[in-house]
Amino acid sequence: MYHRASKDIVHCVQQANSMRRHTALFLFAFALVLMAGQLADCEDVCDEFPIPTFEEGTKVTGVYQNWDYGYEVRLPAGIVGYCLPAPAPNHEFGIVISRSPKAYVWVDASYWPEEEDSLGDIVDTHIGWVCDHGKDCELEQRSIRRFAGLEAEKFIVRYTCPQSGSIVKEEQTLALRKDIVYTVGLISAPETYQKAKGIADRIRRSWDALSWLKFDRESEKRLQEAVDKGHQPWRLEAACVAHVAALAMDKSVAYNSCNLIYETELDSIVQCREKRNYAVHLRRLFKKDGIWTATGVKIGK
Repeated sequence: MYHRASKDIVHCVQQANSMRRHTALFLFAFALVLMAGQLADCEDVCDEFPIPTFEEGTKVTGVYQNWDYGYEVRLPAGIVGYCLPAPAPNHEFGIVISRSPKAYVWVDASYWPEEEDSLGDIVDTHIGWVCDHGKDCELEQRSIRRFAGLEAEKFIVRYTCPQSGSIVKEEQTLALRKDIVYTVGLISAPETYQKAKGIADRIRRSWDALSWLKFDRESEKRLQEAVDKGHQPWRLEAACVAHVAALAMDKSVAYNSCNLIYETELDSIVQCREKRNYAVHLRRLFKKDGIWTATGVKIGK
């Protein structure tokens, strides 16, 4: 993970209430081992962040789509982000704008384990965590925002790093969709704050939700077994499966309007163009040469 308030860490923290922020920092430092090969000193996270090997992660440019957590954003032209490569959890990516003075932006989505918590409760928790790792913490702003139709809250906190004495501004905008918290955040020195804020704001305004398609895993497993025996071989073709999914939403979609635009061993995206555009996300659930299952869709004009 690239930001300190990852909700994967939140799961552990909230399940062990007494541990709070120092547990989160330990787990964050442990996560850095995946990329850096060495354990970071928890007390230096405020100053030594992000890690020197940050740019060795998977590069992110242009449109970033995260079908696991149902969102997409667009990075401004010329901006490059990085995320942890598989098998790390697919939550987020980060952007180093400047290392000195510090300017860093991140985009994240993670499950929040406390279902009864409101968005306001979650923001309260995040503010507390930010203030736990800095001195002279001051809440400069807290306001209501929108994330593509979702209610969101934004806060800005200013604090001093305990080791170096440097001043840092941290801003987070959070939105809640079912049990997933979406965050666009930045951490910056005061002199680079406006530049970081400009990039974070452009990414936040581009944020859009992706829709999940319902499917039954056991039924898909039986279909895989049938295909393995030679039945319904069309389920091995992403465009065919996507066309069936698109037909369920629009009976006018023709098969020849569906084109494969992205494919890996386990994921693919097929775009079907009619009066509306249907970008269907598909996934191989059981094996690399298995059937495709339609798991999500983005409907455009």
